[in-house]
Amino acid sequence: QDAFKHRCVSGFSRAADCLMRKGCRRAGMVVHGGTIMAVLSRFDPKQRGFYEWQPENGGGYAVTLDEEEWKRGRNV
Repeated sequence: QDAFKHRCVSGFSRAADCLMRKGCRRAGMVVHGGTIMAVLSRFDPKQRGFYEWQPENGGGYAVTLDEEEWKRGRNV
């Protein structure tokens, strides 16, 4: 499970970096619920657990990233 979470977070981080480099202001990602859970539990400032982020079937979350904060503290 740790390797899976690391792959998800790494992929999300690379995608976010690329989008920011290109000046993209909005993007969508269609991913598996486990991927959502891995990424959001990693970056949650309240440090809620993996299963706290389980979306409903067909559901998801809207995420806003602050570019400067992202660059300062993501520590993948």
